[in-house]
Amino acid sequence: GDVGEVADVLNVRAAWGRLLLKGGEPHHGLAILGEVKTLLDSGSDYSQARFLHAQGMLWSAAGHPEEAAQALRAAIQAALSIPNHRMAGVVECALADAYESMGDTDQADAALVRAASSFTQAGDSHDAADAISVALRHHIAPEKIERERLRP
Repeated sequence: GDVGEVADVLNVRAAWGRLLLKGGEPHHGLAILGEVKTLLDSGSDYSQARFLHAQGMLWSAAGHPEEAAQALRAAIQAALSIPNHRMAGVVECALADAYESMGDTDQADAALVRAASSFTQAGDSHDAADAISVALRHHIAPEKIERERLRP
């Protein structure tokens, strides 16, 4: 019962944080999550993954990519321990964005490749292909990408 209650609290706070993120209030969202952070270790892997994903997204929106990357890496580990490969892929994409904002395109591309792998394991070939194509953007000349896009 206690574990279920903690999971509920973490999941509700994660959802609330994501709503605040959409509303452009990342600092308020971080405060909402911070109020229950001590419960994190008592939550289920799923609730930990959701909470940490929301926290990472909020840190990123608040302009703190290092903190975002730390939370997102922890969210990925929790998602993979469930296992929930779809969630892991989504969080890897968010991690790629955090690395991109830090200027680390190699780490961003590695996260996208891991995302593609997770999406593939989840049976989501469309998102896997999207992740790979985004990762390739640093490795293919921009003019070639434009030619391919305009090709009939």
